[in-house]
Amino acid sequence: MEEQVWTKKKKILISCLGILAVGLLIYSIFFSNNNKKDIEIVKSSSKFYTVSNCVYRYLTYVQSKSSDNVLLTLDKRYIEENNISKNNIFEKINVLEGNYNFEGRKMYQQKLNDDTIKYYVYGYLRKEVMNPSLAEDPIDYYVIVTLNTKNQTFSITPYDGEIFINGGI
Repeated sequence: MEEQVWTKKKKILISCLGILAVGLLIYSIFFSNNNKKDIEIVKSSSKFYTVSNCVYRYLTYVQSKSSDNVLLTLDKRYIEENNISKNNIFEKINVLEGNYNFEGRKMYQQKLNDDTIKYYVYGYLRKEVMNPSLAEDPIDYYVIVTLNTKNQTFSITPYDGEIFINGGI
């Protein structure tokens, strides 16, 4: 009788360890930062310019308060996660008053598949002013641009700049 209890306890212990191992495996696949090694700095000036131009276009839509174009440009997952609609879009994303120019400073890329590359972008926003003596300090700006090379489209995801703030890759 005592041996049956011990065997039953062993089976439960082995089952629990197996479930824990599967849980750790799932966590490491989906939530760990192991994919950072797949991220590299963008060295190509043409890629840098192309991606910076995507950010500039997005900011132009935001500054002109073109909700239709901003919705088309924002990443679909970001829209869903933040419950963004045409009616609340400018309450959910950061809108600066005035006209700003974007100046890309640093960029990382991560190849997601053969057609899609994710770019982590850091740059400055500079407010346009008529009098240079009234110029304000530039504002740090971070964003993710996902570029689909097959169908020549891009999407934007607002970003907290973690990669850049924490010292890069």
